[in-house]
Amino acid sequence: MKNLIKIAIILPLILLASCTSISTTSPQESPKILGMDGQTKQIMITNYGYYLFNCIPLASGSNADGSFEFFSDKVNLKDAMKSLNDECQKLGTTQVSNVQTEKTSTCFFDWSPLFSSTFGIYWFKEIQLSASINFEKNSQSK
Repeated sequence: MKNLIKIAIILPLILLASCTSISTTSPQESPKILGMDGQTKQIMITNYGYYLFNCIPLASGSNADGSFEFFSDKVNLKDAMKSLNDECQKLGTTQVSNVQTEKTSTCFFDWSPLFSSTFGIYWFKEIQLSASINFEKNSQSK
């Protein structure tokens, strides 16, 4: 019985765990990106969260890598661009190109006839932002 209670407490917390992920490639000089001199890195920012009725935030990733917040809606373009700006400042560059975004929203119970996506109780949202960032040949990059 105690194990069942532990599972009943821990399982919702695991389902609510959200995160922001920021990953970059190592600097490279080829393939050359038009309009950019020096070395480039590719950066990918992913943020996801869980919502009730696709609008009430339960938990979502924050602006920093590996962080999350409860009852906060950070799965949007504004916060993804803020994360990109913060990461560029940390890496010491201001030249960004080829910015692409993708946002998805999925209902967990769309397989159920009683809780279909038209009613949609529990939702998962995700935003991804990718870009090329440039480092001049003389500058030091991380």
